[in-house]
Amino acid sequence: MIAEELGVLLANTLFVNSPVLSGNMKAHIKIVEQSENKMVIEVSAKFYDMNRWRKSKAVVFTGKSYNGITDYPMWVNESGGFNTHNQSEGWANRTIKSVCEAIANKYGGVVVDELGL
Repeated sequence: MIAEELGVLLANTLFVNSPVLSGNMKAHIKIVEQSENKMVIEVSAKFYDMNRWRKSKAVVFTGKSYNGITDYPMWVNESGGFNTHNQSEGWANRTIKSVCEAIANKYGGVVVDELGL
């Protein structure tokens, strides 16, 4: 029950906190697996044609892969939007930590952050 509460709160908070340029990443946050003690949340967003988006605001996927990676959310979390080390850097990590702390506080628990989120 706590795992489900944590997962649902996390999915919703990731949606709310997601950096937004075109809305592509926000539109691709979803729960892909759920069981009694496990929930898998996927944050995916395929690369799209930025020039076309700037002109028409249409998201047109390119199908490109960079170093075998076809989705960019991991890069946004690691180095900010467009690798500029802006406020988007660490957005997912901050969200995960804050949701875990909220649930821990509710149930009298403590978050042990061994990942350095």
